[in-house]
Amino acid sequence: MESADKVIDRRSRSAVPIPLGHTDVLVGGSVHATVCGMSRVRVSTTVDEERLAAARRLLDLPPSKLLDRALDALRREIETENEAAAFRAFPYEDDPDVSWETAPGPVLPYDGEIPADVLRLAEQRRERER
Repeated sequence: MESADKVIDRRSRSAVPIPLGHTDVLVGGSVHATVCGMSRVRVSTTVDEERLAAARRLLDLPPSKLLDRALDALRREIETENEAAAFRAFPYEDDPDVSWETAPGPVLPYDGEIPADVLRLAEQRRERER
């Protein structure tokens, strides 16, 4: 494994290489990491044991990754709820800048009988919908 630098592992107290692409820094006795440009922060909390076990069985991820996925899902859900509330508060139909009547399209010239194969196709589709 190529590495640009080393950092002291807190458990083994030995120098461990930092993989290239990661910028780990020893700050005040603890390792803070930025992985792939994303700043990480340590979280300590208590969660429902059964929910955590079920999530880990489904995803086979470490708790930090599960929490990241849960936070992303929560953020998406809240954004969706906020957007829906905004649409309810300000419907398109009430906004003159985005809601307007469209002119009817041109009349399509067609003279003659409907072809038999078109009538058969329409009947087949009606039967499937029943």
